[in-house]
Amino acid sequence: MKVIDRLRRSINRRHDEVILRSELANLCSPSQLTNALDTLIQEGTLMRVSSGVYAKGNMNLKDSEQPSSKVKDLAAEVFKKLGLNIELTQTDVGSKREVFVVDCGNHRLSRKFNLGYVKIEYSNSKNKFNFLTTLPENLDELPKKNVSEFVKRFALSKHIQFKRSGLDDWAEAVTRASGDDVKLDGTGKLLVTLKKKHLINGRQMARLMTNHLREHQSV
Repeated sequence: MKVIDRLRRSINRRHDEVILRSELANLCSPSQLTNALDTLIQEGTLMRVSSGVYAKGNMNLKDSEQPSSKVKDLAAEVFKKLGLNIELTQTDVGSKREVFVVDCGNHRLSRKFNLGYVKIEYSNSKNKFNFLTTLPENLDELPKKNVSEFVKRFALSKHIQFKRSGLDDWAEAVTRASGDDVKLDGTGKLLVTLKKKHLINGRQMARLMTNHLREHQSV
């Protein structure tokens, strides 16, 4: 059987949309694999997402009519395959591009990806507080876990510290409305300060407050 045919059969049998070159390395020599992959890309069986990273089909990732959910799912699968965690997804208000913030631990990464309108930013121990520029308008995209850490990072990126104001009373009323007659903790106080400085809106504050309280209660 020809090398190209073995590759096609292997690719068709896979349920994953994303395929790494390393997963095909045992089928032929490196030079044969390079030539075969180039052929598969030209015929539309595969598309190159990054160095050594491929996806099935020939999706036009720059097509504005391409469903955003499909592109985001593909991006998520790419980083899962590479063993990297997507720390946050948000929308860049200026360009309206989806931003995937990827946790690269203590490593410095500069790998380029062909993911259309999806923009990739890397977070590590040195820049982990620098990437949070805006919060998503869709409240369902706000975190339900590690909410306190999320709020702290966002506040630190804006150089925000808590200072008591009259808005605290309103925020405490929000917590009571959600069925929790409690005093604000550090996270709640940070949310109050962020709202006061118009860095988040009332809906975002209320949802984050609710998510934080629910997470705290479940512990």
